[in-house]
Amino acid sequence: MPGGRKTHTFPRGVPFPIVLLTIAIVIVIVLWVSFASKGWLYALPIIAIFSAIAFVYFKVLDVYERTGRAVRIARPSVRIQFVDGTPGSILALRYSFAVIVATMLVSGLVPVTQQAAKPIIIACVLGLFLIAILHVILEYYYLNIGRAKNIGSPQ
Repeated sequence: MPGGRKTHTFPRGVPFPIVLLTIAIVIVIVLWVSFASKGWLYALPIIAIFSAIAFVYFKVLDVYERTGRAVRIARPSVRIQFVDGTPGSILALRYSFAVIVATMLVSGLVPVTQQAAKPIIIACVLGLFLIAILHVILEYYYLNIGRAKNIGSPQ
């Protein structure tokens, strides 16, 4: 699908139905950008059309996989396993993620003024980015000191 990384190779060229469905998806995305902000009466049909096109796209792609006209590109996954259990710093980051998400939901759902909720939500989004960065840094740190190991994808 458009916007993502390449998931398949096509040894005999990209089939015409896949090209048409990809163009249709791009058109639906442009419609979403143009009309979705006007209300749910515009957004709902666009979501339904996108879902139908995506369903057909994946069914057609499945047929091409079975006939050999599309070959899935294997992606290695990275899985980290901690040798002596999950470190406290990683656990703290995971718990703080849950707390920040709960704070965002509460500030968005509880009837408070937009003036009060907006800075809370912005701070939460920035906090989530910070947690993600710290999590990656700590995982690499634990890999380097030998407290964690990369077990890769299961074969």
